[in-house]
Amino acid sequence: MMGPSVTTEDLLSLGASQSNIRWLTKPTAENIQYLDLIESVTRRDCAAPSIRPEAVVEFEGQPLLYVVDGRGLAGSVTVTREALAQTLRTLTLRGDPAYLAVLEFGRVVIHPIELKKSKADTSISWDTQQSGPRSLIQDLVAEAIEGLPGRGVRRAAVHELLFRLLTEAADALFATRALSGLHDDVLALIGRALFARFLIDREIMTRTTFPDLKDAPENCFSSSVHAARTCKWLDDTFNGELLPLANKHYQAYFKLFGDEASKVFHILSNVIHRAPGGQLTFESEWKDLDFAHVPIGLLSEVYERYAHRHIGGKAKKESMHYTPRHIAEFMIEEAFAGLESEQRRHARLLDPAAGGGVFLTLGFRKLVAALWDKNRRRPTRREIRRILYRQIRGFDINASALKLAALGLYLTAIELDPNPTDFDEIPFDPLFEPSGRATVHTVLTHARLPNESEDDPYVLGSLGQAISNEHRKKYDVVIGNPPWSGLSSTKGAKEVAKQFHEVVRDVARRRADDNGQGSGLLEIANSYENPDGVPDLPFVWRSMEWAVDGGIIALALHARLLFKQADMGSRAREALFTALRVTGVLNGAAVRKENVWPNVNAPWCLLFARNEVPADHDVFHFVSIELEKRLNGQGRLRIDEKSAQPIQFTVFKQKPYLLKTLFRGTAMDAAVMEHLAALKTISVGKYMDKHGLKCGEGYKVAEDSKQQDSSAMIGMVDLRREWSPRFAAGRDLIKHRFERRTLHRPRDIAIYRGPVVILPVSVPEDPDQGVGLISDNDVAYSESFNGYSMRGFKAGNPYALACYLHVLTYSKLFRYYVLMTSSQFGVERDSLQKEDVDEFPIIPFENLHQVDATRAQFLSEAIAREEMPWPEVDQFVFELYGISAELQNVITDTLSVSLPYPTTAERAERAPSEPETEAFRATLEGHLRPIFQIAGVDVVVKTRSSVAGSWAFLDVVFDGYEPAGWDQRWLSELADNQGASGILVPTPQHHIGVGLLAQYRYWTTSRARLCALTIIREYGDAVVAQGSA
Repeated sequence: MMGPSVTTEDLLSLGASQSNIRWLTKPTAENIQYLDLIESVTRRDCAAPSIRPEAVVEFEGQPLLYVVDGRGLAGSVTVTREALAQTLRTLTLRGDPAYLAVLEFGRVVIHPIELKKSKADTSISWDTQQSGPRSLIQDLVAEAIEGLPGRGVRRAAVHELLFRLLTEAADALFATRALSGLHDDVLALIGRALFARFLIDREIMTRTTFPDLKDAPENCFSSSVHAARTCKWLDDTFNGELLPLANKHYQAYFKLFGDEASKVFHILSNVIHRAPGGQLTFESEWKDLDFAHVPIGLLSEVYERYAHRHIGGKAKKESMHYTPRHIAEFMIEEAFAGLESEQRRHARLLDPAAGGGVFLTLGFRKLVAALWDKNRRRPTRREIRRILYRQIRGFDINASALKLAALGLYLTAIELDPNPTDFDEIPFDPLFEPSGRATVHTVLTHARLPNESEDDPYVLGSLGQAISNEHRKKYDVVIGNPPWSGLSSTKGAKEVAKQFHEVVRDVARRRADDNGQGSGLLEIANSYENPDGVPDLPFVWRSMEWAVDGGIIALALHARLLFKQADMGSRAREALFTALRVTGVLNGAAVRKENVWPNVNAPWCLLFARNEVPADHDVFHFVSIELEKRLNGQGRLRIDEKSAQPIQFTVFKQKPYLLKTLFRGTAMDAAVMEHLAALKTISVGKYMDKHGLKCGEGYKVAEDSKQQDSSAMIGMVDLRREWSPRFAAGRDLIKHRFERRTLHRPRDIAIYRGPVVILPVSVPEDPDQGVGLISDNDVAYSESFNGYSMRGFKAGNPYALACYLHVLTYSKLFRYYVLMTSSQFGVERDSLQKEDVDEFPIIPFENLHQVDATRAQFLSEAIAREEMPWPEVDQFVFELYGISAELQNVITDTLSVSLPYPTTAERAERAPSEPETEAFRATLEGHLRPIFQIAGVDVVVKTRSSVAGSWAFLDVVFDGYEPAGWDQRWLSELADNQGASGILVPTPQHHIGVGLLAQYRYWTTSRARLCALTIIREYGDAVVAQGSA
């Protein structure tokens, strides 16, 4: 007798929202990525029963919690246990860091989905009867459930297993004489074996469908005869261009292996064979995998990474880097959300740097789902193929990568096919063509001119003449991950880098013709310079040519675009935002070394735009991902859409530092920067130039490089990182003297003349460890330092000026300003660049009152004596710059949670302590009470409870109202805003419930003031109206 089944109410009570629930009862457009679970392959050799999940709850578009109803499971405990184990193994192969929930009466049993050999039970129980606001979904995301194993490596586990097996197989094939050095053949052989395994595991290649083999399908690569028959069958059945081998006369080709044939076929057969009886044991072998459940995107991702490994040098020169499937999925979803609903099923999609095709396969799937949704029926094979041939396009300079993309598209088409075992009209049309033969109708174009060698990484590729003008204004969505890395200094690279300027200028010129001469585009067309030889910006510009007017452009880029402050980088950003109506930017710089994007250390961002020239009043939304070690370790992102900052194009152009300020701070930090901008200051660099003073990076030894005379420096104090003192660098503190007669770069000797302030490039978090040094003597400092010599200052005492700069560098304000503006500090590194110091705004020394100049000298000398007068330094600098107590608090709070040091990151993410929670409560109440008391409304803020799971709560009560429970309303609100860091739940005119993520970054007193402003803005009028009624 069947018991209860999972209901929507069951899932809502766990913190899910209806929009994030995918029911797995029958195939639909909404659950298209779970077809393997819904249409489970029934195989004769599959002995263990499995329990099919009835639903899955997603978080940010990724599966988080699969759900089965344990209240209705029948049979013995042993059968149920075995069935659950088999279900867990199946779900593990999908490669997502998810959980399986078994609903029972009064509790939920949660099983981590993980790759493991042990049969130990790692499940835990979650009580559904507990009191207080709790969201299982949010607690799973934050790993805030005690006793539950962490998921930090689970997303990578299946990926790493596949990659290891693939690599071992490839290395073994390369070790044979017949295949040594033949990358393309090894790639093709393993690819064909994987394709065969995919077909076997999905019961598409069987004795019935492949009778010519005259053997079990698992033996299809067991001998030269079987291998030749299999390759011919794959060509005839699907397409002859699929992963071509060097010789299409397969019997002759495989005979060339000679006495090594048995070794080659043993390696390929290992790829083919699966565990008997379908019993997956996870002994980390090929037989443990079931390709009926390994997602095509994951397989493509692993295969692409493997391909990169074997063309490492070339991949680096071509700036090839695979895109994680979950990031590509997010970009696809956001791009299609920008299209009108009627337009989605007809959309034409282009990836101009397609690589292994992850965007193409996901876009293909999305287009099939859009057609399915529109027609309210599953698309036929003919309709699916029509989408592939007419709506999907990819360009790339790497032929091997495009062949991989073709394989991914073939597999996706077969996976989506409503009847893949019907071989009528199953062969594919050719997808791949070289640029000389490609047309606008070609699915995958090899973007090299006929005279360009495949081994030459320095070609324009998609940016040049290899792609014809037929593609202009053809695509509704241009999406991808173009190459990021700046080109090298070789002759060929320099030639291509020069052409990048012209690529952008040509696009700007045509755009000016289309949009009128007053759009600012003509100036770009005449003078644009592409910074640092980077290719990703030219790809954005060329995308404006390929996209239809009003089309969607979505590209993954290096985050240097957002933060560059130097002239060329800043101008390139302004040019782009002048030409293209950017609609949103997702900044991933904070998670650059996390599992969100494995093996990528560079800061990255996702740019979304509509292909139009923006008006001055247009806005774009800027969202920064916060570092959350546990969440990011799963490869997940929390995207807090409510925290997205709307930025007007004109404001952004006036304040090039704004994105960096909002990345490391909040709107209150923008107010601090506004205050500083209003002061009568001059940057350190301009001040030095104005007074003819010298500054620069220290000397560079480089023994193996060309040397220059440095004898004039002999006898100076020699300052190097390995023997640097903390606060001063006089002759009495450093015994080392400079003795070298030559250096690679000695620099201008004037920068070493005392009095001099010397700043280490590597800045410690604690000022007690030394931020800057002062010396009245000449000091020869190494390249680990930047120095500012005051020798020759005529507008006052040179030593007093040095003391003034020395004190400024130890202030919170100095570090804060660098954090808010630097393109490097707090983005890619924790080092201090000279340009960061040069841009710091100082009040001219000659404008100081004598008492302030004297005080600066006194404090500098106290620092040199190691007295650590940090409170006095900050008080002096804050007073000098007119920083109010409230803005001082903003600066202190921001530094406490946003500096680029591990201890700061840990502090930002930990749960707030009771004193910190009380400080937040008191600040919130202190800012609300005076405002509402004017209208005769009393306000009290109460701490609701201690931290509960991943959230903590407050009650804002008006006129003594006793709030009723608002747990379910909070759950519902949070479910509809999954990535939120804060939720307000109002009871009209009487009470506001406040729920915040239990991370200290959200519980500073500055955040309390922001919370107060939000409450006043959104609910103030209603509360005041009730009070006066």
